[in-house]
Amino acid sequence: PKTYNTLFTASQIAHVDNITAPVPILIGEDDLRVAPGQGFGFSHAIKGRGGGGGPGKEKKEGIVEMLSFPGESHAIDGVEAARVSFEVMRDWSTVFSEGC
Repeated sequence: PKTYNTLFTASQIAHVDNITAPVPILIGEDDLRVAPGQGFGFSHAIKGRGGGGGPGKEKKEGIVEMLSFPGESHAIDGVEAARVSFEVMRDWSTVFSEGC
């Protein structure tokens, strides 16, 4: 019970209501370090909560993009997957850093 509480409060899902920034999620479907279902669940939680906002903050639309890569592990280091993930992160950074 205490250990579960400690683990939960350290997890990303415990803080999903405080998310205000757009979130890209890249998942290797054969990941043995982080179960892919955690990433899918996190993505759905962000969308379902409207992106969070936290106490006293305006709610924002849950902006999340999730890509999953069949045959990839945690590193997502296959040639094609690495190329796609690099391009997604490059484009994501360009779009969401405008005006900063």
